[in-house]
Amino acid sequence: MADLQRVASQSVKSTMMYFPFYFLPLCKAALYLAASID
Repeated sequence: MADLQRVASQSVKSTMMYFPFYFLPLCKAALYLAASID
């Protein structure tokens, strides 16, 4: 069980580290879509 927690916290750390790289393109795409709808 402790091993599972360790793996979970590790994946959370890596997700936090890489999150901006996924988030920025999504924001750009959302802004582009909003602009094209207008």
